[in-house]
Amino acid sequence: MRDSRGVTCSRIRSVWEALFSLHTGLAGTAIAFTAFGMDPCLFRMETSIKVLLHLRQTDLVEGYIASWIPAGFLALVVWLVLRATRRLCACQRFLRSTSGIVTLIVPLVAMAVSYLAAPQPMGWLYVVAPLEMAAVLAIVLRILSGKWRIPTLATLLLLALHYIFWYFALGAGPFRLVYVGPAGQVLGFVSSAAWSLFLGCLERTRAE
Repeated sequence: MRDSRGVTCSRIRSVWEALFSLHTGLAGTAIAFTAFGMDPCLFRMETSIKVLLHLRQTDLVEGYIASWIPAGFLALVVWLVLRATRRLCACQRFLRSTSGIVTLIVPLVAMAVSYLAAPQPMGWLYVVAPLEMAAVLAIVLRILSGKWRIPTLATLLLLALHYIFWYFALGAGPFRLVYVGPAGQVLGFVSSAAWSLFLGCLERTRAE
C-alpha cells in the first residue's frame, strides 16, 4: 500500500513539475515583456514568422507566437532544472511550498508590473485585488502549517474562484491566448490544483 502511494505521489509530482514549469514560462515571459518594454521587438518577430509561413494577419492570433515561443523555452529550462535537482531536499521543499505560493501570487505581480509600465488612475480594483491575494495567502499558509485541513472539493472551488477573479481583474478579454487572458488563468488553476493534490498525497503518505 505504501509503495502504491509512493508511485502515485511520484506521478502527481511529475505532473505538478510540468504544469509549474509551463505556468512559470508563460507568466514569466509576459511579465518580462511588460517590465522591459520588449513587446514591439517580439511582435515584429511574430509578423516576420507569419509572413514566412504565409499565415493570415488577424486579431484573433495576434501575440500568440511572440508569447508562446519564449514561454516554451523558459518552461523547458525550469522543467529541466526541477528534474535535475528532484532528489535534493531543497527541491522537494520548494515544490511543497514556495512553488505553489509563487503560482498563486503571479497574477498580482502581473497587475503590479502592468501598472508600473502604464500607470492608470487608482480604482477600487487596486484595493480589492491585494486584499483578495492576502486572504488567499493567509489560507494557504495555515494549510501548509498543518493548522487547517480543507476538503479537496472545497480547495478546488476556492482556487477556481481565485482565478476567475483574476481573469476579470486582468481584463484581457476571452480571445487572448496569453498570460493575462483565459489561458494564463486556466493554466494557473490547473497548476494550483496539481499542487493541492501533491500536498494531499504527501500528507496521506506521512500519516501511513
